[in-house]
Amino acid sequence: MVDLPFKVGKREALVVTKKSSTGSKEERVTQLVEAVLVFNTIREAADSIGLPYSTARNWLYEPATQELLRQARTQVYTTALSQLSGMAAKAVKVIGSALDRGDVSVAKWLMDRGDAMAFAELNDRVDELEKKRNSNAR
Repeated sequence: MVDLPFKVGKREALVVTKKSSTGSKEERVTQLVEAVLVFNTIREAADSIGLPYSTARNWLYEPATQELLRQARTQVYTTALSQLSGMAAKAVKVIGSALDRGDVSVAKWLMDRGDAMAFAELNDRVDELEKKRNSNAR
């Protein structure tokens, strides 16, 4: 796992409050990355830490910042998946109980998810075939 200069994984750890506009560029970039993980837009992230939008945008184009952001997003995603997999057994029990009670809405939900998963798998296969075709065409 990447050793990021901030904690990820818990919503409370990602809440960004208005930061001082002082500090080294490295510290400010770290604050920006934290904020980008929480807010919907670069402007909101920049405003949350008291950084001008144009500066935030410019910094986000820098390869080092892009790499830090990629690592942070990967770590957040991995942590979320780990937490979800830890809840899988409980989810199966809850779904099983609902089905045992005859809750058809749960059955429909499961069928819808199955359709979505099948579509995603087909989409992945098409992507693989297109890549192979494109590499053979060269």
